[in-house]
Amino acid sequence: MSSGVYRTDNASGNELKEDLLDIITDLSPVQTPIFTGLQKSRATNSVHQWLNDSVSRASSVSAAAEGAEITFSDLSAPSRGTNYVQEIVSPFKISQKMKDADTAGYSDPFAYFKGKAMKQWKMNAEYALIWGTGNSGISGTGWEMTGLKKAAGNFYSTASGTSITERLFNDVLELVYNDVDDDDYEMYTSMYLKRRISEFTSGATKNIDAEDRRLVNAIDVYQSDVARNVKLFAHRDIPAAAGAWLMVIQPRAFAVALMHNPEAMESASTGAYEAGYIYGSLTLEYRQANAAVLATNFLYA
Repeated sequence: MSSGVYRTDNASGNELKEDLLDIITDLSPVQTPIFTGLQKSRATNSVHQWLNDSVSRASSVSAAAEGAEITFSDLSAPSRGTNYVQEIVSPFKISQKMKDADTAGYSDPFAYFKGKAMKQWKMNAEYALIWGTGNSGISGTGWEMTGLKKAAGNFYSTASGTSITERLFNDVLELVYNDVDDDDYEMYTSMYLKRRISEFTSGATKNIDAEDRRLVNAIDVYQSDVARNVKLFAHRDIPAAAGAWLMVIQPRAFAVALMHNPEAMESASTGAYEAGYIYGSLTLEYRQANAAVLATNFLYA
């Protein structure tokens, strides 16, 4: 039986205002540890170059005969490293009608989407710093930098499907130890392998206070005979998949060389809209390629 009460469901949305919260929640993972963390340098041309050199350790006993004439061997010149400066553009375009509309979550849609475009630019740069394959911009294609994965001068390949162990991890570190005089490392890998490395015990026993309700199973810095400090990063741009891989670098030997710092630029309008884009150009300096090692084919299960 009808009660004669006019309820909200009677209104059917005709005269009721929307209950729209004036907040936008965005929890997108926007961390860029390589772009943000590596030292910064300056590029001044499309082809960016640097010099590197090395001195080989002795492999035999060198004993000079008494009174013997000095003999000289040819000296080797430093070698030149090369990478290409890559341009990255992150565009955004807002209609005038959208700018005039009463919006929730922001008062200026152009400024809001400009901020999103800057985040996208940084994430595009981060991905290129890892995955770039190198391209000189021939035939109208975009210049593309060589990223860390291709630039690594040392490689460690396990038998396909090998589980990562603490001993194998130190074998990987030793490849860099043998070539470069430094004790500070950074490791980038998928969350899957980062979790496996956090399970290393280093022969230690973990004791937990019975009253402490926290169980901590995370390692952010690893130390061993081979490396004084290895900062461990789980990276969202390195997938957890068959043939899982990790990359170890000595950050002193790498830099992000910026030719044009990312900035917002206006775009000409031919209609009722406002357009812009984030523009920047950069490349990776791998000043000593042997200061990086790529280890592949680890088990993912």
